[in-house]
Amino acid sequence: MFFKFILKSLRLFPFWILKGLSYFLGVFLFLIPNYYKSVSKINLKIAFPDKNENEINNLTFKSLVHSTRSLLETGNIWYKKNHKSLEVGGQDHIRSLLKKKSGAVLFTPHLGNIESIISFLGDNFNCFIPYTPSKNSSFERVMLEARRGLGVTMVKANFSGIRKLYTALQEGGVIAIASDQVPNKKNGIISNFFGQPALTMTLVSSLVNKTKCPCHLVYSLRGKGDNSYKIFFSEEMDFLQGLSHESFINRMNRELENCIMNAPEQYSWEYKRYKHSGPVDPYK
Repeated sequence: MFFKFILKSLRLFPFWILKGLSYFLGVFLFLIPNYYKSVSKINLKIAFPDKNENEINNLTFKSLVHSTRSLLETGNIWYKKNHKSLEVGGQDHIRSLLKKKSGAVLFTPHLGNIESIISFLGDNFNCFIPYTPSKNSSFERVMLEARRGLGVTMVKANFSGIRKLYTALQEGGVIAIASDQVPNKKNGIISNFFGQPALTMTLVSSLVNKTKCPCHLVYSLRGKGDNSYKIFFSEEMDFLQGLSHESFINRMNRELENCIMNAPEQYSWEYKRYKHSGPVDPYK
């Protein structure tokens, strides 16, 4: 397949070359009109209304560079699994719970390189990840094959898939969810994200409240080295237990915001995070 060929070819390049290439591609994306630049700028203006035009442009450019770099690094993570420069903080918080055969729910934003988290979880835990089928079936096949190769189980986010997630938690598995994705309207509620209404998924709240399993935040940041990643696990967020969907999701979004602010340029601002959130579509 074309996508697989490209990604496997990119793994042959050292990280410093991928870093340089991502910079030039970021410049290219920033200078010409395109979807990724447009959506990123809109999101940044919504999230940071106090920033001036120069600050928004600077953050947009850096975000495009980092998003491009994450894409170029994907082949290296999927097919080479080079983690010599991987640092992990807080993993004892979740390991101690799994020793008791208690499942855990992890939620994460699209920060740093999310594939580094998936690879680490696949190496160390019985991990399940819900996903929504892609409009590009060819890329989806490549993605599913690669992530399964990393050791994680991909589960469709439909009725039968959600049942599998509940079963996995009961058997001591780990569920990892990118909770900043925009759900279908029937599977989400409106909650503020960086101070503005955003349709937010209820899946994390449902899993935690129905199973009473521990819940943790996990996120990735790119380190200073060319192939350096840092993964952080929070302590158990027991304060989320028993909250209503609305209260749970409000707090979850605050936690996402806090970790994104560690490196806002590394967040994937090119997703239409604020669609379906009000009478006016900010992307039109």
